Amino acid sequence: MTPNVPYEYTNRDLFEKSETYEYTELEGSAFLDAYLADRADAIEALDERLTGTEQRSMNGWEGLLGALSWADPDPVQDNLPVLADLPRLSDSDGIPNVDADRVATVPLLAGLLGVPNGVPPDGEVSAVWLNRLVERFEVHKRLYAAYGTEMRPVDDEPAARIAYPMLALAALVGHDRNGSLKLLNGALKICDALSSTDANAMDAGVAALSRIALDEERSAVRALAAEKEMPL
Repeated sequence: MTPNVPYEYTNRDLFEKSETYEYTELEGSAFLDAYLADRADAIEALDERLTGTEQRSMNGWEGLLGALSWADPDPVQDNLPVLADLPRLSDSDGIPNVDADRVATVPLLAGLLGVPNGVPPDGEVSAVWLNRLVERFEVHKRLYAAYGTEMRPVDDEPAARIAYPMLALAALVGHDRNGSLKLLNGALKICDALSSTDANAMDAGVAALSRIALDEERSAVRALAAEKEMPL
């Protein structure tokens, strides 16, 4: 019988007090069971948060949803962020050059996700930006509204909460394409933060993207566990 172990990484709001992720004893399948239980609870809470709202539209997110093979029905799709409310790179700007001296986080993430209407780009420049953002998150488990030279935060202004599920989804798409454990590890930590948050306190758009991110992350972990002959 698998021993019961707690999943300790979401027992507080990680946006209030971040997790350091110090090395801990490997708990094996018991830890994975606890992880799955945590995500199931978080997904259920997000579903409850979104039920009955149906005030938004999936228009513009089809490319990303197709890349993820996301097929779940309403209310998740009906609560995706309104594109008019989401700052994004213009079609003429595209993804900025890797030597750009300032970049706004949410517009960059929109570009990396292919929003609106496109699929997440799969080029070298996009990969550089994705890895940079994941690395920046890993430093303090926070994202900032804009980054300047050497990816240092500009003015220490925090990124909008929508940036976190957006980065998780971008990292999960990257992991699905190239098997990067670095990207999956980053997505896991971002999803810990999303899971640790009261779903009822989330904006509907943040909740919808978080719901998709948690489900995609769980699928990626299950696939990796099966590959390592640890089926869940």
